[in-house]
Amino acid sequence: MFALIILAFFLWFCQNKYFYQHQEINQIPQKPKIIVVNSILPLWQITTFLASDKIENILLIKPTDSEHDFQLKNQNLLDLQRADLIFYLSKNLENLFVKIQQNPDFSNKTKEIAQNTDFKLLANNWHLWLNPRNVILIANWQTKQLCQIDVKNCWFYQKNLQKFQLQITKEENKIKELFLQHKSNKSIVLLHDAYNYFFDYFNINNIIVLSHHHQSNMQIQPMQKLISKNRQISCLMAEKNNPSAQKIAESYGLEYQELNLFHQSPHQNNSNIIADSLWQMAQQTIRCL
Repeated sequence: MFALIILAFFLWFCQNKYFYQHQEINQIPQKPKIIVVNSILPLWQITTFLASDKIENILLIKPTDSEHDFQLKNQNLLDLQRADLIFYLSKNLENLFVKIQQNPDFSNKTKEIAQNTDFKLLANNWHLWLNPRNVILIANWQTKQLCQIDVKNCWFYQKNLQKFQLQITKEENKIKELFLQHKSNKSIVLLHDAYNYFFDYFNINNIIVLSHHHQSNMQIQPMQKLISKNRQISCLMAEKNNPSAQKIAESYGLEYQELNLFHQSPHQNNSNIIADSLWQMAQQTIRCL
């Protein structure tokens, strides 16, 4: 009888010990996620692919806002204060980072990608994510930064970096093959030079750029001169929601194609949005060749 009492007490003790230990484990506060703020959508998309749900990823400048003259709002300042890392492309593109980098509260965690990476750059043009090799350099650089601040998840970021590189390279080869099948002497008019990284990389040389400033308004006079000199013009390409460009294209019987500097997709975590964007641009270009 005494032995049964001892056994019952022992079982009760073990059960309660397990319960309290389990409860203590559940009560241990979880380490908060690393917070990364990305200045523009392409950088945010690359970080999202690399890190998935391992971090909190915040986009600072929405695609509907201009990255050149964006003004910080109260919520933006709060996000910057909370951030562990702040990624931006270049002071030449996101002008507000000249002041942000000088702020002692932000300077140590603010990282300018262009300053630390050997990109192929075009003169006075910073839309360099439209070049596949530049995109891979950005992803490599971001992975290094994430690994430095989050060592335990470095393997995860590196694994996704390999996937990212493979997908971009695969898309690049598809685009090259597509352009080989559609060689043409037709010319394409671009409203401004933001898309030149794409056309330069894929050796599409029959491009006429109207302006080297992407805030410019479409003017009818330059188009009249171009049409009179070059009868092979097939398309006018401009960014979305540009009714002036669309109207001029209609006036001259040209195909009008909208190009997106910032391609968006609902499947942000599981797909390579940058690769999708390059392929979409290639397909739009083919319609003009």
